[in-house]
Amino acid sequence: MNHRVSPQLILGIVSAAEKIGLEANELLSEIHLTTAILHRSDERISHQQLCVLWQTILDRTGEEAIGLRLAAYAQPTTYDVVNYVLECSPNLGEALARLSRYIRLVHEASVVRLETDGAVTRITHAFVGVSPPLPAATYQWVMANLFGGIRRMTGSAFVPLRVGFQQAQPANPAAFDRFFQTRVQFLQPVNELCLDSRLLQQPLLLSNDGLVTVLDRYATESIAKLPQANSLVNQVQREIQLHLQSDDPKLDTIAQALQLSSRTLQRKLKEAGTSYQVLLDEVRRELAIAYVRERSNISFRSRFFTWLL
Repeated sequence: MNHRVSPQLILGIVSAAEKIGLEANELLSEIHLTTAILHRSDERISHQQLCVLWQTILDRTGEEAIGLRLAAYAQPTTYDVVNYVLECSPNLGEALARLSRYIRLVHEASVVRLETDGAVTRITHAFVGVSPPLPAATYQWVMANLFGGIRRMTGSAFVPLRVGFQQAQPANPAAFDRFFQTRVQFLQPVNELCLDSRLLQQPLLLSNDGLVTVLDRYATESIAKLPQANSLVNQVQREIQLHLQSDDPKLDTIAQALQLSSRTLQRKLKEAGTSYQVLLDEVRRELAIAYVRERSNISFRSRFFTWLL
């Protein structure tokens, strides 16, 4: 699937990179874009261009925690309407629920899940079904923006109970610990940030009941214009990726997550021209490529250009 990305996200990353000394026009030239194109209200950028942008930044800085460093300069406008509807929510819990609902406006393959188990609430993030895979710096950027966003919206000195990344442990893990002010874990099943469930009731500084209703309507209409992401095949791929490293994603497990019987799921996938095993192999291959890429620290920029639209 040819996933698309919000131009505001590209602008936000480039603007942050400019703050650390990189030349914005040079970065945009690498992905065949201009600021004029990015300011078009109806523009959507390809996932492949986002990959090239991150790889270019990595090549030019050589910093293993560059996603965290850039996130320190990120502006709320990077997430456009998603940021505004979150900030106007009554409390943090409702804001995070809206993040899960509207995150596809930022990247069409982006999935945020909110799971509360007693005293702990777990926020996980993944890009599902993307090719080529995004570098670890992208996930650093996302989780760092989530951390900073919670602090900004609540006006509190929020500290997570736990932060975990799928990436391999960097040479300097202390940089991650300092940023999140907690011990960060690596080689984890998912990218996650955990918080005290009581914080979900924390009121937001810019809460606005009237405005959030208007923004909800606009965000919902905008989501409806995006390519369909809720086909059964996409749902199965998403569930496989989310289960693959935390437990064994057997057919029965995925069927149960989708509230289907195993037989019904198999039949529907056959009707869609595929099978559970084919989808499982595809997701495993994508994750393996991402893992090898991070471990070997190889630049794939030249290959990415063959995928640019």
